[in-house]
Amino acid sequence: MSMTPHITLDPRRYAICLIDDASYYDLPLVPFCVLGQKGSLLSVVVEKSEAESSGLPCRTEWARIALEGGNATPGTSGIAALIACLGSTGIASQIIAGYNQTSCLVFWEQRFEALALLRTVFSRGVRLPALASAA
Repeated sequence: MSMTPHITLDPRRYAICLIDDASYYDLPLVPFCVLGQKGSLLSVVVEKSEAESSGLPCRTEWARIALEGGNATPGTSGIAALIACLGSTGIASQIIAGYNQTSCLVFWEQRFEALALLRTVFSRGVRLPALASAA
């Protein structure tokens, strides 16, 4: 069984929008995920076109890179290593870990650079906890 994840770039543009938690269940769309909560505000990841058509304010466009299978489900140290690996080259990221899949959100303009970096690092057979030193 290969430990190298399948790495793909989602062609859709995403946005991170802040919404009041009381209005979450009234949203006219289904968010990709909720990143976190601060006070009564939720940070939700949605497709940018859906956010715009629903009137949700959003500024920055994000790309989603999916890592599936293999070594794609990091623990806390693996998530920190992914962020450090991307950050060491100036790529800001948000990491969303799920069952057998991890998603990296990166700025839209940096998507191809981030994709190439992740493919290069994982092609070397690096396991996630050691990823930060492999960049």
